[in-house]
Amino acid sequence: MVYFPYSCVTRGRQAMSTLAPKSEQGVTTMAMPSVLPSTNLTPLPNFTVAEQIESKYAALGGASGFLGPAQTELVRDPGIKGYHVAYKGGSIYWSAAGGAHAIGGGIGTKWFSLQAQQGLLGYPLTDELTTPDGVGRYNHFEHGSIYWTPATGVHEVHGSIREKWSSLGWEKSFLGCPITDETTTPDGIGRYNHFQQGSIYWTPSTGGHEVHGTIREKWSSLGWEKGFLGYPTTDEISTGSLGGRYSDFQGGSIYWSPRTGAHERAGSLPDHLDFNQDYTFADPIAAGGSTHITLFSDGQAKFSGHFHNSGAIGYQFSVVCVLVDADLQAYTSSHQGTIAGTFTPGSADHDWNKVNTNGLISQNWRAIVATPVFHNNARISTDWKVLLHQVVEAAGIVVSVVNLF
Repeated sequence: MVYFPYSCVTRGRQAMSTLAPKSEQGVTTMAMPSVLPSTNLTPLPNFTVAEQIESKYAALGGASGFLGPAQTELVRDPGIKGYHVAYKGGSIYWSAAGGAHAIGGGIGTKWFSLQAQQGLLGYPLTDELTTPDGVGRYNHFEHGSIYWTPATGVHEVHGSIREKWSSLGWEKSFLGCPITDETTTPDGIGRYNHFQQGSIYWTPSTGGHEVHGTIREKWSSLGWEKGFLGYPTTDEISTGSLGGRYSDFQGGSIYWSPRTGAHERAGSLPDHLDFNQDYTFADPIAAGGSTHITLFSDGQAKFSGHFHNSGAIGYQFSVVCVLVDADLQAYTSSHQGTIAGTFTPGSADHDWNKVNTNGLISQNWRAIVATPVFHNNARISTDWKVLLHQVVEAAGIVVSVVNLF
């Protein structure tokens, strides 16, 4: 049986301050039944327990403090795991795990709504305290915490989600304070808390991970965990040389660029990308060819091609390929060669196969696979440097250029 031993207290800022007197908190008391079930009352079975509770009561101002006069004797809790004394303005609970601690106000109301010491949180391990940022109030319990701020109200956080939040810096982290209790996801598989600036999601298979900012907005627009991405499998992580961020999910990933925003990708991250292009020239030039570029996640790049001349006149050709990633960084590959005609010496075919390694490919792989945009061109009797400038310019805004070949 859950026993609500103290009267309901409405405070000027909704949560009690364990140190401030009544006159500073604007305490008003709403009348509630004060008759207590006699079966819950017990003589003082343990002088040490009674002494600890009395010592805590005295430290908080006794009858003239915010707790006010006692409403019960020492009460033995169900299961004899702990004891408490109820006062007009709150209660003091004692357990072997935490000792004696006061609880009341909005945080106390939340705790009792969660079945108090018999619920998921267990006994208090602290009095109500001010958060390090000076904004909110909280109590820690055996199995979780309850936090209150004027902006968010009062919410519990526990288990793996609380552990993740703690590891990020509690309310002083980028997430801020919780704005929901821990809640079951609509698909019934996971659990989550929303915070002021993000969320933490947990499932048995993925564990607990935070998601926030523009990546969270994108994930939300795609249907949260019920979308094709599923649940997050990583926190948001910094990557690349130009300030990118990403979160991985069960069904893919979201990459965010400070220049182009958030981009979702289904499936696992590829270990290579291929870009193929065929070229023909306008009449009367009877020549053409193709290029093939492969970029690898380890930083390797391959650039190959073939051009053929079927006409009578030989030509010098230039070909340029430009890949632009989500951070607007361009990776360029250029080649220049000669293809002989029927009446000119040399070969009518020109082939090449180049291999290179560049660390910026692997460093920026997430940006490359997020939104790869391929630009290319081939010209006769045009210097490759001139053509490269033209292709990069045609690609639009580019913040930096990486020359691969």
